[in-house]
Amino acid sequence: MTGCSVLNKKLPGPLLIAIAVLTQGCSGVPAVPDNLKKDIQSADCSQLECIDFIYLHGSRPVTPGGAAQAEQDFYEQIDTMHEWVQAELYNEPTVQKYLLADGKRKINPKAGRFYWGHVSGDDYSVVQRMTDWSQLEHGMPGPVARLMQQVFVTGIHDTFWVSGFENARRVHFKLHEKIMNSVAQGREVVLFGHSAGAMAIQTYALYQVPFVDLQELLSMGPSQKFKDILGKIELQTCLRAMLESGVLEISNEGRLAVQLTTVTMRDQGALEAFREQLVREKLESLPEFTQNFCLPPNALRGLVTYGNPALVLDMKLSGDRGQTLFYFMRYLLQNGLFWLNINHVRDPMGYAIYDGDDLPDILERNLGLPVVPNGGFFVSGAATGGATVLSAHSWYWLKPHQFSKVLVETFAKGVKAAELSSDEE
Repeated sequence: MTGCSVLNKKLPGPLLIAIAVLTQGCSGVPAVPDNLKKDIQSADCSQLECIDFIYLHGSRPVTPGGAAQAEQDFYEQIDTMHEWVQAELYNEPTVQKYLLADGKRKINPKAGRFYWGHVSGDDYSVVQRMTDWSQLEHGMPGPVARLMQQVFVTGIHDTFWVSGFENARRVHFKLHEKIMNSVAQGREVVLFGHSAGAMAIQTYALYQVPFVDLQELLSMGPSQKFKDILGKIELQTCLRAMLESGVLEISNEGRLAVQLTTVTMRDQGALEAFREQLVREKLESLPEFTQNFCLPPNALRGLVTYGNPALVLDMKLSGDRGQTLFYFMRYLLQNGLFWLNINHVRDPMGYAIYDGDDLPDILERNLGLPVVPNGGFFVSGAATGGATVLSAHSWYWLKPHQFSKVLVETFAKGVKAAELSSDEE
């Protein structure tokens, strides 16, 4: 599928299509050369150990063909991207050694495609109808205002939508089912997320990777009584299990809190006794909730986020949410996971995330806990060519042959940095 055919299907309105075509060009995606296909063709996952790559994009069911056509376009884009990503990864010895155990593992040649347009589509349709009604009722805005409205309604509605806690929860549950399908077949998973999809996989990892050690949770400062309760339980769990079981709740301020911490009443003694009993009961069910809602420890191999707006829209770096991110980053570094964050320098919706050599020291200072890297790494990468400011946010999947090269270069840089970090310990 050519860049132009995708754009004409993805973007609403002749003005946006014209701008995209003029700025992006109409060159198609080249085929993967035959000399790079041999490893892809030899990957028989019924006989070999494989890793599943699962891809999420943003959710914009706005094509002339409606939601069904948007989903089909997504599948075609992902299949093309997956072929290029495999070809480039197999061609890089550093990545082969780190990710594929020197050829002992293969990448599943069938892309894991997770489309969530039908989850957010109803809300999008309401927003679109309200916008159309407003124009009929109050008059058509000028061309610039109309362009900006369409950009917000069709271009970034999904990003704001998935940043909502309950909306993200719906996406996470469906994604968890798909991941556990791979786990049931004995496969590790790498999650790829573009734009709102990047936010979805990032928050999924924060909530459902089992990086919460109840013993270390004590350092987040609950009252002494709750330290006594929590201190008796040895369990590696995840935030989703703690929320769904009722051990934790989201306060009115959006903070993580032990159940009923924010409640007050005249008889504080009676409230404390009731709260303690409630938390004890909830904790008894936590192992079961952990099994149902958390990923198994070795299920997730890594994350690849690209065109990632989370730094601006959803990455809280202070308070409880900041602590949560820092705990996850510590777990990632210490357990051999990787996180690649790639953005085009002209992408107005994509942001880099800090990946300096002193990241472990920063985590130690903020958490008050030791950080001992053990093969895990976080690394940011950037592309510089092949797109303008108007086309850069779509560059990743419109130019997968270019994106995959940047991805592999970034991956190799992260692997080498992780090896140096581990040697220093």
